[in-house]
Amino acid sequence: MIKYCLMVAALLCATATSTSAVTSKQATRSIENFQFISPETTLKEVTARLGKPDKDIGSGLYIYVYYLSDSTHIVLGSDGQRILYAKHVTDTENSTDIFAQKK
Repeated sequence: MIKYCLMVAALLCATATSTSAVTSKQATRSIENFQFISPETTLKEVTARLGKPDKDIGSGLYIYVYYLSDSTHIVLGSDGQRILYAKHVTDTENSTDIFAQKK
């Protein structure tokens, strides 16, 4: 559990401090675009529906970052098949689980 918390904290810092130019896709993305994610959702389904992520910051796990039009972002963690968690990150200290797989 501690390892998971440290990983999430590191991700929040890494993704919140990064800057990138806003793409046209980002300009139209919102939190509602991610509401379809469930325990059965595959990584392939996510990329088919939302396109390639803006960043892939994973090492060992797939960790995709999608920037939203409101300057927040979504962080998705996956084992390469299923989505393990999805978080809506509003700043370096605040995130909300969209979905987190129960162990």
